[in-house]
Amino acid sequence: MVRYATDFTNDKMKKINIVLILLSLCLASYAQDEATVETDKFHMEHEFSVGIGDPIVDGFYTGSMGIYFDPVGYSYDWFGRDTYTGKHIASPSISVGYMLRLKKWLWLGGQLNYFNASSVEKDLFTDEVLWRNYDQLFSIIPTVRFSYLNKKYVTLYSSVGLGMSVNVSKQRYSDNNYSMNFSLIPAFQLTYIGISVGHKFYGIAELGYGNKGLVHAGIGYRFGNK
Repeated sequence: MVRYATDFTNDKMKKINIVLILLSLCLASYAQDEATVETDKFHMEHEFSVGIGDPIVDGFYTGSMGIYFDPVGYSYDWFGRDTYTGKHIASPSISVGYMLRLKKWLWLGGQLNYFNASSVEKDLFTDEVLWRNYDQLFSIIPTVRFSYLNKKYVTLYSSVGLGMSVNVSKQRYSDNNYSMNFSLIPAFQLTYIGISVGHKFYGIAELGYGNKGLVHAGIGYRFGNK
């Protein structure tokens, strides 16, 4: 009797173990499928974006801060013509960005930025245009982004980037002669807080400091699901 009971118990335990193993495999497969679905649905690999921002830093680099106020810029010369700098005209800081999502909270990519400004130098007394200044600033900024809120339609993040700018400065004089200068300047962007709203197509708004501006806004597109 004891022998039969032992055989019965062993057979029963084997069946229970097999059922538990199969159930575990099914649950693991289901969890993996759910994780894959969630990853595919919410966490994309690639992001492309375009945006504009205020050109405070770019204007400082190119000496074009007159876009925010009427410049004084008077120059008195005992042996030449007294001049003053006219009002600056400038574009916003225009950026194109790409980010690759390496982890749920980590992106790696970069930004290309463009800015231009122009001004005139005039005779202080006759108001004659003596020469025109043209500045163009091209920047490339490798960037690392960290997100601390990752929802289906909303992402909050901060980022830091450091790169290089090329300033192309051109002066055209009243006699149609001109001069051109090139200079390399460090480029950077610190984004204190940024928000992305949307799924595949999304909008962005950022507060920070750097070549993209103190305030930056744009649109983007995500693709290439993990």
